[in-house]
Amino acid sequence: MKVLTFALGALLTNTYICIDEASESCIVIDPGLDGDGIYKKITERGLTLTDILLTHGHFDHALGVKTLRDATGATVWVGAADESLLYLPERNCADLFFPKDFDYPSVHADRFIKTGDEIRLGANTFRVTETPGHTEGSVIFDTGEYLFTGDTLFANGFGRTDLYGGNMTALLASLRKIQALSGERKVRTGHGNSSTLSKERKNIEDILYNYS
Repeated sequence: MKVLTFALGALLTNTYICIDEASESCIVIDPGLDGDGIYKKITERGLTLTDILLTHGHFDHALGVKTLRDATGATVWVGAADESLLYLPERNCADLFFPKDFDYPSVHADRFIKTGDEIRLGANTFRVTETPGHTEGSVIFDTGEYLFTGDTLFANGFGRTDLYGGNMTALLASLRKIQALSGERKVRTGHGNSSTLSKERKNIEDILYNYS
């Protein structure tokens, strides 16, 4: 599987296009502030978008969902507790960055995801684990090779918990879940640099020591 990364918008939110070259199909994770641009990247490569996966519902991770879904009919997946963030700017933080008369491109999810769910892309499987804390409905996606952590875990950091649905106790418990994963992964985060699971286990150990 090939993974393309695009840091979009003023918050440099990482959007990922995950490509199965054998089937010429793809999954987009966290389509941020440029749905048209993401769609152009997909069509330029002759790809079929099958699914849109959201690590959580904040606007900078989801603003492009409606454009992509309208253009492709792709299935939109999100944690149930974050579904309202897809259409309520006062919950998804858009109201902090856009004027009050901004016409937010509201959308509803097609599927709610929970721990143990699996989404297929060709021979690849994206396994879901619920990781509340940054938001109540945050999740991560694990392919065995890649771990897409959204804003739950950054390279040498973690997501804030002072926004709607945030909870530091829950986030620490979610980081423990990630720390307990066996093997190695390429960690692809919601913002900033990529990392590896072996490096981030030490990061998580420090976080748990400082905040527990």
